[in-house]
Amino acid sequence: MAGRKRETTEQARKQSMASLVLVVTAVLVLLVMVGIQAIGLREKTAAYKETKASLEKQIADEEARTERINAYREYIKTDTFIEQMARERLGLIKDSQLLFYGLGSDGEQEDAAETDTSSEGDTGGDGADDTGGDETDNTGGDETDDTGGDEE
Repeated sequence: MAGRKRETTEQARKQSMASLVLVVTAVLVLLVMVGIQAIGLREKTAAYKETKASLEKQIADEEARTERINAYREYIKTDTFIEQMARERLGLIKDSQLLFYGLGSDGEQEDAAETDTSSEGDTGGDGADDTGGDETDNTGGDETDDTGGDEE
C-alpha cells in the first residue's frame, strides 16, 4: 500500500511537472508572439508617421500654390497686366510712344526700343523695355500673335 501511494504521488508529481512545463512553454510562446507583433506594430507606426509628415508637407505646398494662383488671378485683373500683355503679345504701344527697330552688329534684328514723345513719360510699369521681341507696330498691315499656343 505504501508503494502504491508513492507511485501515485510520484505519478501525480510527474503529471504536475509536465503540466507546469506545458503551461510555461505556452506562456513563452505567447510572449514571443506578442513581442513579434509589437515589433511589427512599431514598424507600421513609424511608416505611418512618415506618410503623415509627407502628406502634411503636400498639403502645405498645395495651400501655398493655391495662394499664388489666387494672387495671380487678382493680378491678371489689373491694368498693369493688361498693358503688359498688349505690349508683349499684341505688339501694341501707347499713342505717345514711338517704336524703333534696329539691326545688331551681327545683322540680327534687335528688340525694339521705345521712346515716349509725351511730356509725362511712361507711367505703365517697371521702367523696363516692355515691348518684347519681334512684334509689328500697330500702324496697320498684318499683325501677328506670337504667343505660341496655350501660354497663360
